[in-house]
Amino acid sequence: KRILDEAEALARSVLRQNIETGLAKIFGAGNFTVALDTAESTARALAYTISFQGALSRLDVANITSYSADLQLGVVKPYNIAQGVATAGEVQQIALQSDADQVGFKLTLTHSGKSVQTDKIDSEMPRAEVEAILDKAAAALNTAVGGGFAASLDLVLWAGKTMQLGFAGSLKGVNVADVTVSPVVITSAAALQVVQAGKTVVTPAKPARTVVVDYTTGASDTTPATDLTVPTGPTTDSTLDIDGSLGDFMRVTGVLDINLFGFFQTKGTFGIEKKSGAVKLADEVKNSSGTVTKAASTVNVDLLTIGSSGMTAFAGINGGTADELGLKMTGVEFGLVLASEQLSGAPGQAAPRKWTGLQATAASVGFVGLGSDLKVNATNVGVLINQANGEPTTVVDFAKSDISVVTGTNRSLKMTLDGTRGEMIRASGTLTLDVYGFFQVTGDLAVEKSSKTLTLAKVGTAAAEKVEADMLTIGGSGINAFAGVNGNSPNRLGLALTNVEFGLALLTSKAKADRKWTALEATAGSVAFVGLGDSVKIGATNVGVLVNQADGAATDVVDFKATDLTIATGTTKGLKLSLDGSRGEMIRASGQLNLDLFGFFQVSGELAVEKSSKTVTLAKVGSAAAETVSVDLLTVGGSGMSAFAGIGGNTANRFGLALSNVDFGLVLMTSKANNTRKWTALQA
Repeated sequence: KRILDEAEALARSVLRQNIETGLAKIFGAGNFTVALDTAESTARALAYTISFQGALSRLDVANITSYSADLQLGVVKPYNIAQGVATAGEVQQIALQSDADQVGFKLTLTHSGKSVQTDKIDSEMPRAEVEAILDKAAAALNTAVGGGFAASLDLVLWAGKTMQLGFAGSLKGVNVADVTVSPVVITSAAALQVVQAGKTVVTPAKPARTVVVDYTTGASDTTPATDLTVPTGPTTDSTLDIDGSLGDFMRVTGVLDINLFGFFQTKGTFGIEKKSGAVKLADEVKNSSGTVTKAASTVNVDLLTIGSSGMTAFAGINGGTADELGLKMTGVEFGLVLASEQLSGAPGQAAPRKWTGLQATAASVGFVGLGSDLKVNATNVGVLINQANGEPTTVVDFAKSDISVVTGTNRSLKMTLDGTRGEMIRASGTLTLDVYGFFQVTGDLAVEKSSKTLTLAKVGTAAAEKVEADMLTIGGSGINAFAGVNGNSPNRLGLALTNVEFGLALLTSKAKADRKWTALEATAGSVAFVGLGDSVKIGATNVGVLVNQADGAATDVVDFKATDLTIATGTTKGLKLSLDGSRGEMIRASGQLNLDLFGFFQVSGELAVEKSSKTVTLAKVGSAAAETVSVDLLTVGGSGMSAFAGIGGNTANRFGLALSNVDFGLVLMTSKANNTRKWTALQA
């Protein structure tokens, strides 16, 4: 029996050595140990425990798989005993409570018997300045400790009076001593040299891991999980698995149907979080030289954030109905912030101020509800809403407020709405417009929603009808456009416009959504007539484009002489529509034109260019039936003009007929079936 026992012990030792030799090729010698697990071993099944150390300590090592095909009467079955986790850096939170709007403090960090103190940190400092101060302190600590020590300090959260400090590098996975906080009085000198200091109360910093309970073990946490199971019924229970590394928070997830200001709608699974923080309002005041004379107000608020990604959404009017008009978006990531001012609750105190902010981006976009006469393509679209609710207040300047909204697992959206632009309900992006096949424009344009009372054109002696309407407006300036036929093709014929300012209004009756109106006005800095060849020459200046149409069930156009409507065409620019409703429906460009037809007929003056379609009959050839052709027409007309017919026109040696009080019409026709077939006709 002794000989048998010694043989078995030798076999087990040889097997352990073979396992070590094989694993060394994978993990490297010295990074693990192999030991016989006598408690789990039997005469027919040996169990060996593999423990990782050295370079593989504190790591989540991938599970081992086995290959047993070459074994006879045996099998190898690896299984996991304890999962390794990566080291995580500690996070400490510093919160200062003060009656003053602005506070200052210094932090003292201690490690390995060495201490360093930061420069003064001001609650009004931008995040970048605070990060620079922390980088300087980390460098000083590394020098003091020496020996290759290389720690770094991360600014996890910065909200003026609240900051979260993360430890990385050589301090990752280390239980760092609490930082200490030393308040520094912030003084302000008035014109009379009277200095007034705020009162400051310092709350000692605590490591974030001691603030909340950790109910799970993850890659970001080396401490054991808290095992807590809560009974939920006679035979059911629920085990808590909340990750303590997320800190102090309250979150709800579920399916929500959101409609924001009647402009932005989306439905799906969202994450909702409630927390407190501070925001800056857009009420900073600067003098004429750019010096700040009043700092932006900081307001402590309760925040409710709602976020999601990979959603579908709609931005426009009548969303979710058969008459929706606007942008249909997919692949949407958005963040919504609802903020309410924190008040003490003292008797007689005013109601809290409230704010709403939304940002959204979309992977793909389509414009819906336009019919065949108006076409819009959109890319790189974003939706921006910034509103001050309740009593009139200043909007939040999210560009100066550190607020991010969770939009998915390991995803968040930082709010960057610029408060200096005031209240807005807007979608913007790169849009390509085609209005009635006559006016085309492409550029970075903004879409805004509002409501308006319209005055329609008078019919007979009856009073002009008033209509309450929802309105989408699109405006732009400093862009290029085209007015004519066959736009966006090599055979285009019409006016190529540069430095264009334009405003487009899409209007829908609130009472009857099938009553719709379209209006467009545009002006151009310079104009060229294209597509005419050498026989017809046209020069144009001071050109404007006018479109006024009644769509759907609407019969009378809007009279913009009696309807006050200005469309934003830039950050500080607007175009006031002035279309005269008494002139009825129109699709027209007009301006100062100079025409030269075949070197024979010249005329100049205030002329109008209009687009339409028609079927024309060509002259008969022999006994064959006359051909009919469907054509796009550009007509140019004027009356009471001066003109010349002859040779040498517009020179001192001209010879021919000088005409006055001329009425004339010019027709430029292009076949719809074959746009290389063209005809020109003039009568005067």
